[in-house]
Amino acid sequence: MIKLAPLAPLATAGAAVLALSVLAGCGGADSDSATDDSGANIGAADVSMADLEGLTFEASTPDALDSAKQSLVEGSPITVGFENSNLSASAGCNGLGGKVAVDGGTLDVEGGLVGTEMACGDAVMAQERWLSDFLTSAPEISLDGDTLTLSGDDGTLTLVAVEGGEAPADPDEPDDGVSSLN
Repeated sequence: MIKLAPLAPLATAGAAVLALSVLAGCGGADSDSATDDSGANIGAADVSMADLEGLTFEASTPDALDSAKQSLVEGSPITVGFENSNLSASAGCNGLGGKVAVDGGTLDVEGGLVGTEMACGDAVMAQERWLSDFLTSAPEISLDGDTLTLSGDDGTLTLVAVEGGEAPADPDEPDDGVSSLN
């Protein structure tokens, strides 16, 4: 059985569990534009949860992540999905999830993220910590066709919609022996 728990800062370097902290952050609407289905330009502030509903996005190429603090681990793509006002994400090992809203051009993870607690290699664990910190820092969000871009103080993450992809499993909902502490 995989146990889910609210995530806390990593206690020791030798800890074998995923640990994440919620960071307060702010981002503002930027002047970047996206297009809707008609090809009309829409600003980042106009991206809504309805635009993201039921979609899964993936970052799998080295240039998908532009950050001084983290690079994409080869063979461990980052996925982010949206379903019923929930965000589900993975950086190659554990599932992350939480309530999410899009407000004023920013992605707002409400109440932090929860996740599974499987141990993985150091590089993948570092990528997961970075992803959790990044997602909870209220990154700016823009959507251009099938390309989702999240930008914040810790870099820019560019993800492409996965055709026919469903949102990654939400670790906040029990399924196949997975339980939640909520």
